[in-house]
Amino acid sequence: MHALGHHHYHAARLAGLAKINALHSLRSIAEGVSSIFIPLFLLSQGYSLTSVLGYLCLFSLFWLLTQSAGAWIVKKAGIRRTIALSFFSNITQYILLFSLGSYHVPLYAIAFFGGLAVSLYWLPFRIAFIQLLAHHNRGKSVGVSNALLILAGGITPAIGGGIATLFGADALYGAAIVMFLLGLIPLFLMRNFKTPESRPVKIREILPDLIANGAFNVDDAVEYNIWPLFIFLFIPSYASVGALASVSLISAIVISLYAGAREKRKSIYQYMRAGSRLAGIANFSRILAQGALYIFGVNFVSGSGKSLALTPYITRYCINGERHGITYLNLMLIAGAMGWTLYFGILALLSLVLSAKLLALFGLLLGAPAIFLVAKMR
Repeated sequence: MHALGHHHYHAARLAGLAKINALHSLRSIAEGVSSIFIPLFLLSQGYSLTSVLGYLCLFSLFWLLTQSAGAWIVKKAGIRRTIALSFFSNITQYILLFSLGSYHVPLYAIAFFGGLAVSLYWLPFRIAFIQLLAHHNRGKSVGVSNALLILAGGITPAIGGGIATLFGADALYGAAIVMFLLGLIPLFLMRNFKTPESRPVKIREILPDLIANGAFNVDDAVEYNIWPLFIFLFIPSYASVGALASVSLISAIVISLYAGAREKRKSIYQYMRAGSRLAGIANFSRILAQGALYIFGVNFVSGSGKSLALTPYITRYCINGERHGITYLNLMLIAGAMGWTLYFGILALLSLVLSAKLLALFGLLLGAPAIFLVAKMR
């Protein structure tokens, strides 16, 4: 009877993981199709580089300012409703982007709904994902989840680049809206999740984790915003930017699965350190990029290194989140928002005095060391 109950629990957990991975993959497709092209789209609409960087700074600032409110909504409305609200906030953001050329919507309004969507999504997603992980094979489950997300998010920039080239950048936001609506299907099929308790957390104890997550988000800011902008300055084509953003796909998937399968070994921290160092070296080498072949190589090495670090990093994130509760998870997201806001705030100010190419170079150099700090995760 005990074995039968365990079998049902295991099957229910796997079904739950499949649904939440489907949900997260559809969201990754929606963002992957469109998000790296938003700065390029705004530039094509006649906005200055300072305005574009100001938009990105406001986006992260609104995320920072609404993150604790997002945690309050999770406690009051529950996991599924909060994720649904985040999807509708994303849809509003993309509707405003789609109508930008016709109605000249203020960029701060678009930034607000984008930042709010982040603060409403990541906390309930993390809570649900942690509750579905089995204790005996967390790393393997995280590795599989990361591989699916890399597949979903990795191939979509190339698809998005093709759509933008053939139909115009406006069409990207229509495609993203469709993906967000499809993401509601697995969301409504998911079971209800228990909201964890608010446990007291000592900032000094979790400070290494906060630094690691702030740095991880800065690396994401470079990868998904400044690096595509840098490529676009040398290869001014939506299709080329999208294709070159997708080239590390296969190696990243294989490495993510490999690292997850070896999660219980003592060498797991070695993977985190080695992966962050490899990605960091690739990040610094970006400033020398001159052609497609070089960019291909940089993306391949950077993607491989980051994937090697990502699975153990997310595994430790989930373990520490389970131990410390919702307060810890919320503080980690606040640290991520602070990293983005500081990074884009500095670049927005420097854009007033630097040319576009010099600013892109400085942005790459400023963000390159961030990935090294990921290994500080306890």
